[in-house]
Amino acid sequence: SSAVLKINGGGSIDLSGNYWGGLTDADEIREKYGLADNISIGEVLAEVPDGGSLFLIGTELANEKYLALAHEDGLKLSFLSELDPESITGESVQLWDDETNEQISLADRLPAVQGKQLIFDNDLFEDGRSYRVVLSDAVRSTNGSVLDTNFRDSVEFTVDRTAPKVLNIEKTVNLTGKLPDFRITFSSEIDISTLSQALKVTSPDGQNIGVQVSPLTEGVALVTSQTAINVPGEYTVSIDADKLTDKAGNHLQESFEGSIGMTRINLDIMDLSASRESVKQGESFNVQWQTFNQEEADLYGKWTDGVYLSKDNIWDNSDTLLASVIHYNGLEQGTSVAGQARVTLSGVVDGDYYLLVRPDIYNDKPTGTSERNVKSVAVSVSTDALPEGEQKISSGQSATYKFTATGGSSYQLLLDTLRDDYNGMGLYVGYGYAPTRENY
Repeated sequence: SSAVLKINGGGSIDLSGNYWGGLTDADEIREKYGLADNISIGEVLAEVPDGGSLFLIGTELANEKYLALAHEDGLKLSFLSELDPESITGESVQLWDDETNEQISLADRLPAVQGKQLIFDNDLFEDGRSYRVVLSDAVRSTNGSVLDTNFRDSVEFTVDRTAPKVLNIEKTVNLTGKLPDFRITFSSEIDISTLSQALKVTSPDGQNIGVQVSPLTEGVALVTSQTAINVPGEYTVSIDADKLTDKAGNHLQESFEGSIGMTRINLDIMDLSASRESVKQGESFNVQWQTFNQEEADLYGKWTDGVYLSKDNIWDNSDTLLASVIHYNGLEQGTSVAGQARVTLSGVVDGDYYLLVRPDIYNDKPTGTSERNVKSVAVSVSTDALPEGEQKISSGQSATYKFTATGGSSYQLLLDTLRDDYNGMGLYVGYGYAPTRENY
């Protein structure tokens, strides 16, 4: 009964549908809503002028008759039937100030009758004030039927002809590394569906960014990015005045353009070390480092550092990822967080290598350099020669050996077990490289 339905556009609209909760029998409708027999029940059909806004305003009696139209020609009330102009008098139509509960005299400026509409002079109303129109049973249609009953039915509304404007745009939190959620505050409550059409967010490289808008409080909307973004810089926020309206149908005072900054993240790797400078094939050891936020902004959210094995000290796509470490709790500017991983070198040719640690390997945050401030530490890999005789390997362990074959000779490698089966056991051989379970 307190709902307000707004329709924009032009043409006819049929509001009968499910207006009575799907009921079609008049007696059932009266019983469900407690309506008196003299309350008329019928289809609701209204004309919406081109470019106008139609408001259907509910009342305590769930009466379908009142359709209020905000228009520059005046405040219009639309009815189902054509009105009899002679039935419109200072007694049959009353205008009240809802805030002072005082009646406003219509003696010298009765509302004009135009077919099915009553048109009140705009000068009767002040912006921001609430009013109600009360009609007596003396108001009749041109065929003489009664439209309303004993001043019980009324239309209540607030007059608002003030164009809204944007007061400010602010981030909800000072996010970095992603476009932050932000609030737009307007001078009055806006129609959130029109903001979705009027709002445009553009990245520094000119790409349109998909966003979702939702109301927070009266006059405040939350904007959330729906697009994966990693381009730091200033994002342009523009609002088209012709597409945005407030709840009263007033267009934005003027088109707006502002910006929201997305600060880059510049992570640096410091104090990188390995617990071994020289390791045996298949041997595990620890790698430690510090990830430092050297940008003048806090980092929020998570990112992932990666440990790689490389033949040189420059990262590229051919390097092997040995381990990844996720950092979840952000990082304040000018501070660092410790990273550690236990890695195993297997399946590589003996020789000299580099361990590289690279921040943000999955591009969760935009960084300051294309090399992502990779740091490296040298490590050498060697494989023990296969000794003579039996070599025992405990359950759950593995061992890698190498031997030099003589041309034209044949060799037999034997794997035996004290168990009854060979489940989970394997013997893998590689020529010129160290084999693994996947590559042999």
